Amino acid sequence: MLNSKIATAVVGSGLIAGLVIAAGSSAGAAGSSKITGSQIAASTITGANIKDQSIESRDIAADGVGSSELRDGSVGTADLSSATKKWVAGQAGEDGAKGETGAKGATGAKGVDGADGTDGTDGTDGTDGIDGIDGINGTDGINGTDGIDGTNGIDGTDGEDGKDGAPGADAFVAQGTETFDPTVVKQIGGSWTTVNGAHTLGHTKVGTVDLKAGTYLLSVNASYWKSSDTTATPSLQLQVNSGVGDAWPAKTYLTTWTSFPAGSAAGNRSDSGVLEETSSGYQIVTLAEDTTLELDAFGQNPGKGYAGTGNFSVMASLSWVQVNTQG
Repeated sequence: MLNSKIATAVVGSGLIAGLVIAAGSSAGAAGSSKITGSQIAASTITGANIKDQSIESRDIAADGVGSSELRDGSVGTADLSSATKKWVAGQAGEDGAKGETGAKGATGAKGVDGADGTDGTDGTDGTDGIDGIDGINGTDGINGTDGIDGTNGIDGTDGEDGKDGAPGADAFVAQGTETFDPTVVKQIGGSWTTVNGAHTLGHTKVGTVDLKAGTYLLSVNASYWKSSDTTATPSLQLQVNSGVGDAWPAKTYLTTWTSFPAGSAAGNRSDSGVLEETSSGYQIVTLAEDTTLELDAFGQNPGKGYAGTGNFSVMASLSWVQVNTQG
């Protein structure tokens, strides 16, 4: 291998002149002619002739020693001078075969982050998306506290008086009073109805008043006194009825009683012509149709007897005011 490198790198480049060859050996070995490759190949000249410097570069003819003389081992490394050996050793040899790949080394430490690049220009805005569906209404918030009342504004000027309205209907449509002559209470005690026979005369009719259909305020006043001497002390009454006849009234609108039994006051009450008692009362009534009102007198004794029958008289009056209910 070394011989071939010498043949290629040394002989081929003409550096064989670097061999130190003695001039005196050249004359003795080959006379005055140059050394040729055939002489080396035939071992006429050996490495020993070169090593002892008996052959110099001028003793070698041009192209006298070629790569073939070196390749076949005729000239070895021992035939080279130390300077040539050093030169040959310094030349790069042929690349050897690629060795096996070594084990992967440990990952190196992370390098320092590079500086941020310059921001790119803003892209074009995209088109608006479709509106989403409405969310569920939230719950009502808590009412806030009331604010402070503002100051009162200045009163405005008075407006013009409005037109007079239509006259209102009279509250009272009709009114009147009927006063009746004194009447003897013909029966005290017994039945209120009229029955023929002793002590069955029933109630006493004092008088009547005819009224149209409508609503009325009725008021009655009565005064009682003895029309003849008696010691009886009955309770006397006056009624405002309708539909009486001889039987019980169809309807009773108003009844008044004396406040205490007649003739019971202190003093001599047995004399006739003495005022015994008064009674009064009032009532609002509605007549669905034209009606005849009748005043009837009667009396009762504490012991349920007939004492005082025909001994007392009554003078009564009936007043009425028709009330407008139509507004």
